[in-house]
Amino acid sequence: MRAGALLCLSVLGVAHSAHAAGKVTIRAEVSQTQITMNDQVQLEVTVVADGTSSDPAYTPPELDNLEIVRRGTQRGQSFQMNFGSAPRVQLSTTYTYLLQPKKPGRAKIGPASARVGSDLVASEAIVLEVSGKAAPNLPVAPTGPPTANIPAPQGKSDPVMLRVVPDRFEAFVGEEVVLSVFLLARVDLSDVSSLSQPQLEGVLLERDDRPRQNLQPKIQRFNGEEYQVFEIARYALFALREGKTSVGSFTTEAQAGGLFFSQGRSYRVTSPPIEIAVKPLPVDKRPPGFSPMNVGQLEAQYQLIGADRATVGKPLTLRVTVSGIGNVSKLSLPAPRLSAKFKAYDPETKSEQRFDQGTLAGRIQRDYLFVPNEPGEHLIPPLVFHWFDPKIGAYREQASQAFSIHVGGEAVGQAPDTSTPALRPSGDGRALHPIRFASLLRDDRPRPPHVWIVWLGSGTSGLAALAIVAVRLRRRVKTKEEIAREAKGNAIRGIKRARTESDDPKIVYAELTRLTRTYLSERFSISTGVGRDALRSALVKEGVADELIDSLLTELDNCDFARFAPGGHLAKEAEQAAGRLEQVITAIDRPRSDA
Repeated sequence: MRAGALLCLSVLGVAHSAHAAGKVTIRAEVSQTQITMNDQVQLEVTVVADGTSSDPAYTPPELDNLEIVRRGTQRGQSFQMNFGSAPRVQLSTTYTYLLQPKKPGRAKIGPASARVGSDLVASEAIVLEVSGKAAPNLPVAPTGPPTANIPAPQGKSDPVMLRVVPDRFEAFVGEEVVLSVFLLARVDLSDVSSLSQPQLEGVLLERDDRPRQNLQPKIQRFNGEEYQVFEIARYALFALREGKTSVGSFTTEAQAGGLFFSQGRSYRVTSPPIEIAVKPLPVDKRPPGFSPMNVGQLEAQYQLIGADRATVGKPLTLRVTVSGIGNVSKLSLPAPRLSAKFKAYDPETKSEQRFDQGTLAGRIQRDYLFVPNEPGEHLIPPLVFHWFDPKIGAYREQASQAFSIHVGGEAVGQAPDTSTPALRPSGDGRALHPIRFASLLRDDRPRPPHVWIVWLGSGTSGLAALAIVAVRLRRRVKTKEEIAREAKGNAIRGIKRARTESDDPKIVYAELTRLTRTYLSERFSISTGVGRDALRSALVKEGVADELIDSLLTELDNCDFARFAPGGHLAKEAEQAAGRLEQVITAIDRPRSDA
């Protein structure tokens, strides 16, 4: 936006004499009158009511060749106290509009008006000159369904309304339908209470739980009335059966703000129900035993872990990962077909999902654990993941290769019995704790060196030798402060390298995860493979502040999710994630007061 002096157009309206009950003034001003198609112009309309405690009735200006990008309202109230007379009240309200031209030529801002009782004032019209080429049409709501899809209310429009808008009214069984919940208001709101959703049958409903702060309203007219439109919630709906699916009414309460001693008004609003037409999945070419939840834009990956060192009695892991758009936590994944030469154990499943670019996306990972009990060459047949892609209306599949495993060692009567959790010593070697079987694959926790004391003789010569051994051993054991300082230094240096050495954001995200996990292992002896809940518990025991733990886990989740989420991630976002992790690690090692 080009800088320019404010053009001030004012009209002073005094309806009565100096002793009258009140007077109203209105002032309209714009940041510039000569603009291009790439500029946005700010309009401020200030209404001042003197000697009254009632809000003036305000009528916004009509706009020609301009659209409202954003709108805001600021209110103020002052009192003038005179001895021997009642206090005098002055109300001031400023309405701010950010305007975008629609096409080159002239653009006009009509008069705005305000009324208190019979006092009516209006600003003068403002004319703008717009130069340059026409800009392409911008979507009304780029992060969700456009507000233009909100159905107009029948009959008289209410001051506050609630509407639920699906991104589609027809979908396949198991296909994602995004529901956006819009709050429409032609009064200024100060608060919105929690949203209650209807009881639904035959559907799964997943809510976007991210905090929706600093909501910027869009502007839309219904029946000639101008409304601020807020998207206050978003859901992903998955129908489990074909036919008409009814989505009942959502309800919330909105509070219109008051000024100081004036009481605000509460509005309880309910959305009209909507219907979604759910189509059955095609019968033609449907894979045998197909799960109706395997629907979306998905991708499968397969990985055999430990095959390079396969030995009789040592566990192997076949990992199946599926990521993409859809309800990934409910996907049915393929399982390996193992011969009697392997002993299989219950698989371990992890899933995560969140709203990304307006849709629910995520990934699910399942680790199949098994132990070979015979040496030789073994073969695991290919795994095949089937899903239905609603975009092309067809079934798809993605298969792994056959896994050939050379197993060394000697045959045993049976594989190790893991019906009882495996045991390993704790970091100090004194206590035994049960662990997941998968933890046998790797344990990166640093352990203090074993101290062996050998009696070298008697007398002063033996004591001297023992003292020398003790001093050398002491030099090899680092203090807690040294361990913390070294772990932090390694992590910060690694993060700085990650921010500069790779142009691929996904590689940066993977390196940030590895560096953070390594730091926690070096700093607190927390295994790099520990789960989210166990990691939180371990950090709590180490005295790390809750807010730092939350920040650290959030950044790990973001990094992990960004590596597998569909679509590209900007390098700038990876750069910002690296900066936040560096701040969290620095804060964890900052000295804390015991007060």
